[in-house]
Amino acid sequence: MVWQWLPRHPASVPFKEPPCQKERDTDLRVFPDGHLPSGALTQAQFIESLRRMHRAEWDAAVPHDKAGLERFEKLMLPAWQHTLQLDGIRPKAQAQSEKLAAAGEFFGASVTITRAEEKAAVLATYWAPPDILAKRAAKLVVLVNSDEASPQDGSKPNKMVESLLRHSLAVLKVNRFSSGEASDQFENYYCTYNRTKLQSRVRDLLAVCGAADSVDPRGPKPFRVTIVGTGHAGLWALLAAPGADAVAADAAGLDTSDEQALVAADLFFSGPADHRRFCRRSDARRLASAAVA
Repeated sequence: MVWQWLPRHPASVPFKEPPCQKERDTDLRVFPDGHLPSGALTQAQFIESLRRMHRAEWDAAVPHDKAGLERFEKLMLPAWQHTLQLDGIRPKAQAQSEKLAAAGEFFGASVTITRAEEKAAVLATYWAPPDILAKRAAKLVVLVNSDEASPQDGSKPNKMVESLLRHSLAVLKVNRFSSGEASDQFENYYCTYNRTKLQSRVRDLLAVCGAADSVDPRGPKPFRVTIVGTGHAGLWALLAAPGADAVAADAAGLDTSDEQALVAADLFFSGPADHRRFCRRSDARRLASAAVA
């Protein structure tokens, strides 16, 4: 019982709560006659007023110059990190790559990426053109899609990967994330104590960005990182934008103004900030552009 934990009432001492007389219902009601005052908002109208207020706050925060960008980052980066439960923009992470294997004119290797002091790993395939180490401004394209069944295959690049390689770009294709499918995120207060699927995916993408310099098994190579996300992973890529140098996203026509669409298992996340503040298409682009400018 609760009273056992109150001061001066240890568990061994019996305690009986005194009787309590509840006030009359009419005295407890804000409006005893049951009629709202003139001009009072309905529940739906009140919710919409909050949305308009948050949209106005967001529009006012969008930067238009260097000073505005600094204010924007100071305000929004902590909110982004807190809402998505992240360890930082580019957390400490390390890539362990197998020996490069030749596949025609290109090279490929399986890669395991882990965050510092964690065992769960992101599995990926690294592809590189033969001259990538000689480039001063080498670029790495991180490919991610929402298909969880993507195989880890280092034997041959597909057409998209080959096209990127022929443009002298290294490619890291994410095959498996560090966390599997979560249990029902809407039951038993799951997201009170755990990251949602989207939060875990964004966290993994930031770890990939943090480990980018170590993905080539021949030695450290500073890469400029571009995340390319397709399907629902397009939104994951946009939300991971502060950790990358650039982002390209194709969210397959996702309507981010549709609240029901945003509670899909791989798009939902909870937090103190307005969900749509981070998810509306135009706003996500603004966040991405400002964060990596």
